[in-house]
Amino acid sequence: MAYRCAILDDYQNVALKMADWSPVAKDVDITVFNAPLGDKDKVIRALADFDIVVGMRERTPFPRAVIEALPNLKLLITTGARNASFDLAAAKERNVVVCGTPSIGNPTAGIAIGLMLEITRRIGLENARMKSGGLWQTTVGLDLEGQTLGVIGLGKLGAQELNFASDLDVVFVYEGEGTAEFRRGAELAERVLEGIRDAGWEPDADLRPEGRSGPIARSFAAYLEYWERYAETWEYQSLLRSRFVAGDEGLGRRFCSFASDFAYPDYLPVERVGEIRRMRERIERERVRPPEASRFHFKLGYGSLADVQFAVELSLMRFGGRHPEIRTHRTLDAIERLAATGRFRVTMGDTINVFLAQQRISAADFLGGKGVREAAERFKADKKVFAEAVAIMGLKSE
Repeated sequence: MAYRCAILDDYQNVALKMADWSPVAKDVDITVFNAPLGDKDKVIRALADFDIVVGMRERTPFPRAVIEALPNLKLLITTGARNASFDLAAAKERNVVVCGTPSIGNPTAGIAIGLMLEITRRIGLENARMKSGGLWQTTVGLDLEGQTLGVIGLGKLGAQELNFASDLDVVFVYEGEGTAEFRRGAELAERVLEGIRDAGWEPDADLRPEGRSGPIARSFAAYLEYWERYAETWEYQSLLRSRFVAGDEGLGRRFCSFASDFAYPDYLPVERVGEIRRMRERIERERVRPPEASRFHFKLGYGSLADVQFAVELSLMRFGGRHPEIRTHRTLDAIERLAATGRFRVTMGDTINVFLAQQRISAADFLGGKGVREAAERFKADKKVFAEAVAIMGLKSE
């Protein structure tokens, strides 16, 4: 007997084209709904006989009342990694498995181009005004001719490790040395930041040279001068995660290429090793409250995500100059490469397991206290991972 599967809200008629359904064709009878099902009662009536439901993001919510009213439901799937409209507690009580899907392709570039058009020409806003019969051409567009701006991602954005609580760390680079270029670069950078906020994200440009005291955008030549004459060790460390994310690709990649030369020196003096370690201690001392919580703070405390990250980045700076094969933006990739070349003291499996477990608990912390308790209990219940974490963190198992 085949399972019945409903694919919901496929307004664009793409669900059956964007995935290979042939492996389950013999066992699953698929029905695609191209229009909204309506209110809660209509959803329940339409899906009463289905075993599997695939939801398109949050278009059709699945609160407790809906889940409890679907007697055959066994598997609830969402496009994307998380769906805030699914009542996970109700699904768990009903033994309904909930899972998500990975992203397909790389939509970042297309989204970035769309944001740039909206930021510079307000195309979406003006289109909506015109269609509604209101005044249009109410804004003055920013002329891009002769302008080159590169948007560089740092931190978790650069490393492609964004989580629920992440800011988007960015810096801006432009080509040219005159006053006019400086003014245009700063104006466009501000427009980009505004567009990011309008899209629901929180940008952070404070990792730029001189932080909030410095200009929002600098020329490529100005960056080179700063790195050569004024930059501190932690600023070179931040360049390990530099990645071009939007704007002029040639300029952005040239920025990242030169940034890599500073991030991966041929030799890392012992004084800089000490500076990195002192910076890590300072972060824990100044940002963990109360101080006694440092032994158990999963993000910034002793043996935390920050400790794993700093240990990995210190190793990359020590060995990456002479061994380009270990260079990478991403923490897990770096752990694997460092372990494979014998440059990481603890085993790769230990470190990866602890890093992933800490990430889960950090995400749960952002989502709410109950999630923290549940994630921590799952972490502790996995005795192998918990024992590895205890050993690496230097804690006592209780």
